[in-house]
Formats: sequence, C-alpha cells, structure tokens
Amino acid sequence: MIGVTLLTMLGVLPVGGLETIYAFVPPPVGTVVAVLLVAGTASVARAYLFGAYRRSSTHRRAAIGLSLSAALCVTAFNAVQHHWMQAQPIALLVEASVPPWGTVSNLLVGLVLAPMLEEFLFRGYMLSRLLTMVSAPTAVMLSAVTFAIIHMDTSRLLGQFLTGILLATIVVATSRLWLAILAHAFISGSSMLEDAAVQAGLPDAMGRLYVVMCAAIAVLAAWEFRRVLRTTAWKSFSNGYRNVSRPVTWDAEPLL
Repeated sequence: MIGVTLLTMLGVLPVGGLETIYAFVPPPVGTVVAVLLVAGTASVARAYLFGAYRRSSTHRRAAIGLSLSAALCVTAFNAVQHHWMQAQPIALLVEASVPPWGTVSNLLVGLVLAPMLEEFLFRGYMLSRLLTMVSAPTAVMLSAVTFAIIHMDTSRLLGQFLTGILLATIVVATSRLWLAILAHAFISGSSMLEDAAVQAGLPDAMGRLYVVMCAAIAVLAAWEFRRVLRTTAWKSFSNGYRNVSRPVTWDAEPLL
C-alpha cells in the first residue's frame, strides 16, 4: 500500500510536467504542444477505454447526469468554502493565459489533458491497485487524500478531497474510468465558471444569499449524484474487484 502511494507520487512528476510544459514556450508553440499532447493522450484513452463500448441512450444520459451532479456538488462546495478562504490563483497558469493562444492552451489542458492524465494515475493505477489490498471505502479515502495533497493548494484542499472521493466512487461503482474522466472535465469546467463569478463580484453582490444558495446546490447535487449512481444498472464483468487479474478500472463489459 505504501509502495503504491509512493509510485503514484512519483508519477505526479511526469504528469505535472506534461500538464505545464506548454507554459514554458511562446504561446503559439505552446498551443501546438497542448494540441499534440491532447491528441496523443486521447488516442491512448480511446484504445484502452472507449473502443470496446456500445452505449445505450440510457447510459449516456446517466453518464451526463452523474458528471453534472458531481461538478455542481464540488463547485458549490468550493464556493461556500471560498467565502471564508479566498482561492489563490496558480501563478504559472495565470502568466500563460495571455489571449488568445494562452487561453486556448489553458482550456485544452484544464478540460481535456489534465482530466485524462490524472485519472489514469490516481484512479486507473492507484485506486485499482489499492482495491486489491484493502476494502473499497478505504481505497477511496486513501486515493482521495493523496489526490488532495498532491495538488498542494491549501485554499482548495477540501474541494480536491471531495473531488477525489466522488471520482473514486464513480470508478468503484461503475468500473468505468472514462466516466471519471468525463466527470473530472465537468468539474474543471465548472470550477473555471466559479472563478469567473468571483472575478465578476457575484459573491459580494449577493452576500450571504450566495453562500446559502451554493450550500443548497451542493446538497441537492450530492443527492442527485447518489440517486443516479444507485438507480442506473451499471454492468461489470466481475462480482468483485479481488477476483480479476487485471485492473478492473481499465475495461468493463460493453453496455448493451
């Protein structure tokens, strides 16, 4: 278990490098680098995660609902937290966000590349390994704690921990890493919208009503997340994680 955690932390180094390399080169070149990284990672994701699936419309709706509810839950929770603890911008990404090229690069990395790379590492590798060693709740908590700590941002620590729990729960309940990637992308996008709301002065204009509204949204979104997860017939090719010889999060029985 300790070895898996240490390997995951070491894996953060190349992942972080790939996510930020575009910021160290001129904007147009950085955008090209971001596009190439997204294309390469998406090709790997398709080969391992998407190629064998046939999805019914029911499961597509469930996937969108699960992702949206997770994103609303995390973003509303962060908005409540940031009422008392102001979120700190990431200096490197702020410097690299000069429009239009920097903005495009940030969106590509934040909404596509980072969700894929981080899910491969934290849920695809770490969680699947922990599930062969400890119980599912313990594995979810350990992966979520590591996910939050690795981001090294105290102003977003609780939000990252909640994100780790929701994404790991998706993988444990559905055996589908692609669904966690989709939810991760939705969470990243909604977090950007929350930052935009703060920049526009919406929390100050609404006062305590903003906090109460966001708290209510977080609770309702968490309830909807649980409802969709429990009422959808997610199929798995195994009755238990300990009975499979390969990480269950990489493949799943095709959706019929």
